[in-house]
Amino acid sequence: KLTDLTLTYNDVSVLENMHASMASHYLVTGLGEGGNARDREANAPGILGRMTKEQHKMARASIIKSILSTDMSRHFSEVGKLNRQVEELEIDI
Repeated sequence: KLTDLTLTYNDVSVLENMHASMASHYLVTGLGEGGNARDREANAPGILGRMTKEQHKMARASIIKSILSTDMSRHFSEVGKLNRQVEELEIDI
């Protein structure tokens, strides 16, 4: 069934992409505060405080990656990757 969310996020990790989008918005505007994101960005630090552009970029990327990794349709492949990495580390030790 096509919903507004599936159309917006192209049927891929729909809820996770929506949450990542909302988180990105809150990073700039702060939680529960209204107004235009661009105007707020110029006047307020958002919930990350006054980070450099590079720090903000890294934090945002990490938050988005964390949210998208909660997609259960990819859970077992991600767990498999993690297990392989642990096995490789154990061999190296």
